[in-house]
Amino acid sequence: QLPKEIIYRPLATAEEGDMAQVGYLFASFFEYYGKIFDFDTQVVCTTDTGLTKNALGWEVVSSGPERPPFYHFAIRDPFGHENIARNLGKEASQYVQQAGYLVSEYINKDLDDPKFMVSSITEHGPRPEYDPVNGTYNPKYLNPANQETTEAFRKLKKMEFHKRRDNLQRFGQNTMRQH
Repeated sequence: QLPKEIIYRPLATAEEGDMAQVGYLFASFFEYYGKIFDFDTQVVCTTDTGLTKNALGWEVVSSGPERPPFYHFAIRDPFGHENIARNLGKEASQYVQQAGYLVSEYINKDLDDPKFMVSSITEHGPRPEYDPVNGTYNPKYLNPANQETTEAFRKLKKMEFHKRRDNLQRFGQNTMRQH
């Protein structure tokens, strides 16, 4: 349940622990949505982390020409029941997915200098590559031979993510020191 009134606290007056948490959440966001989240079956939802497309009836229908609403990328509106990503087709969804992966890789290469890294991402960060042969922005890491390979990959990334938690928290603390 979201609070009725949002409490705004400026980051400039935040405690060191708060800023460390902001940096950690920033890095964790891209790690989770770039490497762990299962775009094929899961729904981004702020109130239910285990929500699936199947539970909402948001499966991708592959027969006929594609028209909105699309369900390649599913984000549940926290104030309603709609998919707010319903206008993103397959290609746009793949672009978002690959961009998250690339930013996560970029962050993990340079956790020691968050100020430089954040400005680098926003000014000239990594961009997903278009595959003209397949006509997609298909992430290279999501081309497994079968579904078991995909699931094993996501589980491995989840374990690696938890092992890197200390590094991500240190990144957050360094973010505080930079400002």
